Amino acid sequence: MSQSRFHLRGTLLVAFALLLGFVGFVSVNQPAAHAATYSVSKTTSMTKTAYHRASTKGAVYNESHTKKLANLSSYPYTTWYATQEVILKHGSTKAIYYKVTNGAGTVTGYVWHSYLTKGKSAFGLKYAKAAVALDAKTGKVVWSKNANTPRAIASVSKLMTLYLVEQKVANTSATWSSKVTTSYSGLKTMGASSVYGGFKFTKNSYTVEQLYLAALIDSSNNAATALGQWVAGGSTPSYNAKFIKLMNAQAKTWNLGHATFVSASGVEQSASRLTATRSAAAKQRSFC
Repeated sequence: MSQSRFHLRGTLLVAFALLLGFVGFVSVNQPAAHAATYSVSKTTSMTKTAYHRASTKGAVYNESHTKKLANLSSYPYTTWYATQEVILKHGSTKAIYYKVTNGAGTVTGYVWHSYLTKGKSAFGLKYAKAAVALDAKTGKVVWSKNANTPRAIASVSKLMTLYLVEQKVANTSATWSSKVTTSYSGLKTMGASSVYGGFKFTKNSYTVEQLYLAALIDSSNNAATALGQWVAGGSTPSYNAKFIKLMNAQAKTWNLGHATFVSASGVEQSASRLTATRSAAAKQRSFC
């Protein structure tokens, strides 16, 4: 990595798949599933193609159509990948099905072709308690959900830590090759834990770059803590409070409202709080 600060940019890409064409069909309606035998009339391999549900109707069945494996209504944001076009015969009726597998690879079966639409599933945030989408160029909010409710941000706190690291490198004599002392026993103990650490300290010092990447990519808590102490001018727990003051001062500079940071890592989970809107603004300012 060069000595200049990292340039990380995010672009919001929300793509909605359009129906590209209609597949020819033999029967208009899906044959009802019941005990009578289904048999394969013809199987044609196809290039792996993405589909998503056309509506809440339909289900994924086994090949003989005697067992329902999944209801499409239970997979609103799932992309199904078809690898075969199969004509199933039921009595005198024939219908086109696709052999599909969900993206996670947990469900594989057959779906009547008209229950699917070509293209990947639209992105969904059904279970998000709060979210916001910004235009990457203008910063304008284009979509939001409970965007102004303060919530725990956990490891998102590290983005503020990494920004302040970048600022120290850019505005002082410090470089990405500068050494950060990691000899304090508490940092080593934290690093030994796969839950609370993320970077096992086997040496008494690492470069700023090494710890930065550990915090950014591995979300290492001990790496973020060590960096915070370094930014504040030291390498012991007494410098944690000094760094927290720097974090909250920067939050005020960015007009992040009632944002509250309590650590460099966010390991406290619920203590550091920020709204979705302010969080998005902080991320944009950190890496643009």
